[in-house]
Amino acid sequence: MPFSSPKGYLITGNGDGSIQFWNVQTKKCFKTLEGHSDIVNCLTILSNGCIASGSYDKTIRIWDTATGQCIKILKGHTKCINCLAVLTDGSLVSGSDDENN
Repeated sequence: MPFSSPKGYLITGNGDGSIQFWNVQTKKCFKTLEGHSDIVNCLTILSNGCIASGSYDKTIRIWDTATGQCIKILKGHTKCINCLAVLTDGSLVSGSDDENN
């Protein structure tokens, strides 16, 4: 799911597990982040400027946008991640297809 930033670029999560940064004016990709092993289903910007991505691979990854490095992998979901949100206190929350037993 793509979203625009105030810096004039668009970020997309892709079916191949990558995340791409696009220049809105030139319509060219200028950075690709790789690490997920399945579809990137959702993205959000954290209060510190990092990006969080959720995937069908059941992980959430935190990315340093300056270096393009994955700085943290969050595990615990048993099914794909469907949505991410940042709460007013800066907490990251996620929704998935997990089942309650």
